[in-house]
Amino acid sequence: MEIRFSGIYTYNDLNNMQRLTGLGKKVLSAWFPWTILAITAVVFFHDLFTAFGSGPVDFAALLKPFIGPICVVLLLLWIRYRQRRLQKLLKVEMQGTVDKKGIHLKLPDTETYTDWETFSYAVVTEDYAFLYPDPDSYFCIPRFFFQDEMHWSRFRELVSSKVPE
Repeated sequence: MEIRFSGIYTYNDLNNMQRLTGLGKKVLSAWFPWTILAITAVVFFHDLFTAFGSGPVDFAALLKPFIGPICVVLLLLWIRYRQRRLQKLLKVEMQGTVDKKGIHLKLPDTETYTDWETFSYAVVTEDYAFLYPDPDSYFCIPRFFFQDEMHWSRFRELVSSKVPE
């Protein structure tokens, strides 16, 4: 019994996979710019309130230490904006077959065959199947890559019988 599948990952699919797995999203990169801005604001207002009691306030002197952190935050936000804009243009085509021995995947640049024993575990949701050869990487096969519901359910049964969940 061989089950064939093929399809194209879109930007929304890649976002869904990242959201469901949590892989690829680092806490540091998500919160780092906002943390820098918050610390910068707290220090600025602290310096501002302490300067009010000592005579005239020199705003230029208060702002000089914050030029660097603000530039870093703006650069990080610009990089994130450009990255998301480029990802929207990304479309990855994948084809493959599944049988009792393993899974054969064809991507535009590579072709791999992986035995079921290679996968340490699998997570099958209603719309996606995640096959993990190691904890930091996965193969994701969406439901819409299959011809019909029968092929999708056969694939899910085969994954659940061959790979621990």
